[in-house]
Amino acid sequence: MTEGMAVAKVLTLGGLDPDRIGRALNHPEHLRNVGVVAELLRRMDRAGHDPRLLFNFQTNLFQASYRAQQADADIGRALGRLDDGKGPDWMGQHDAPKMTYLAPTWTPVCAPDSRDRAEWEMERVVARRVVRQLQDVGDGLAWRVYRYDRREIVALADHPSAGPVVNKSGLDHELGWVVDRFRDSGEFTLLHDLTTVLRHHDFTEVDANGYRVLREVKANPTTGNARAKLSKQRRQAEVALAAAAGTAPLGDGGTRLVRSGQQLRTHVRDLSGVMTVARRDGYVVTRVHDRIVGVLYLPTIAAAEADRDLRDVYDAYCGRLNATLDRCLPSTVPRLHARIGFTEPRNAFFAPYSIYPLPVNQRTALICDLAIVDTFMNPDRLCRGFEDLGLTVEYLIGSGSPPDADVLRVDNGHARATLHARAVSQLLFEFVQTDCFVRAFAASLDSPADITQAILTFSNEKGAWR
Repeated sequence: MTEGMAVAKVLTLGGLDPDRIGRALNHPEHLRNVGVVAELLRRMDRAGHDPRLLFNFQTNLFQASYRAQQADADIGRALGRLDDGKGPDWMGQHDAPKMTYLAPTWTPVCAPDSRDRAEWEMERVVARRVVRQLQDVGDGLAWRVYRYDRREIVALADHPSAGPVVNKSGLDHELGWVVDRFRDSGEFTLLHDLTTVLRHHDFTEVDANGYRVLREVKANPTTGNARAKLSKQRRQAEVALAAAAGTAPLGDGGTRLVRSGQQLRTHVRDLSGVMTVARRDGYVVTRVHDRIVGVLYLPTIAAAEADRDLRDVYDAYCGRLNATLDRCLPSTVPRLHARIGFTEPRNAFFAPYSIYPLPVNQRTALICDLAIVDTFMNPDRLCRGFEDLGLTVEYLIGSGSPPDADVLRVDNGHARATLHARAVSQLLFEFVQTDCFVRAFAASLDSPADITQAILTFSNEKGAWR
């Protein structure tokens, strides 16, 4: 799916300048990446758990990711040269083989010899958005390899990022390992550099039975420094896996991963029909079970309103949204709200959009900021759910509460727990069914872990995601 847009002016979202958002969405490389992401999602859907198809899919994802990360590095180099009073020397440092691998090379909107720093900063915005969009696809691959076990994903994400693959020491050796293992055994090896969530070790090796093994490789493993580094990395990975198993805290903060016996159930599939209407009409506001959902589909609006400021359209959308909220979700305390679109990378705790059980074009729209989804919920609904189970509930949010404020305090007479903003964000972003969420959280009060410092996960998430 390649969405054509002519967005000259775009609503203000996420604190970003409207003109910068419009230029980012209309940048040829962003438009190109919409098609790349859609094709990658199709390939990932077809691959299933087939080692050969996964290997080929990962090869395509690596090339797209490397190209985008190289563009980001080249833009950074150009900016550095401008700071030194030099010309940008756009891509002048690459040899012919690399240029062939990067083909088609990144096409900046500005002139390659431009000395306007603002133009190159705009290029960096686009490059980094493309990098993040491709990482969402990589995160989807990670969730599939780890059988949608959120505990393992969260535990393995609790580590500093290894950084970009471009100019990474030992990258050729790592890629050779992935290729050689597939050639010799026919088994798939997941390259962690393609994800944001797998930060321990270099790879996950998957054997024919689906068993997973973390692997770290060094070009010169016999040197004293390499041995010491490997030993430290193994200890860190062992701690992470113990946290995933629930036998140790996560990191140094004492937080524990608690698995609920409650099977995850969501309303995500109901979002598909809403997005279909929004793509046809430009925007829609409707009820999805116990929440109000608004979807703004930018390509459709841009095509229909070419001569109209899109901020006017956004105002009309907000007017309808607010009227619907006042009619359907009256509340004496601030409503719970989450927005998909024009946001920074989400916490590793949340499922990536690439595994949402939606058609390819809709997942692509979420990943590439073509659709904005607002979800609102009345916190009274959560309160009633807990009270129906015999729990006492105390509101913690008020009109001046920040977005990351704690929401509720729940007491069952023996233990008390706080419902944090992150848990509510999961409820809204992932459209978790409220009764499912309430039962899982209530049951966790009987957990031996200190729930005030716990991350709650569900069972059988494989049934909820793609």
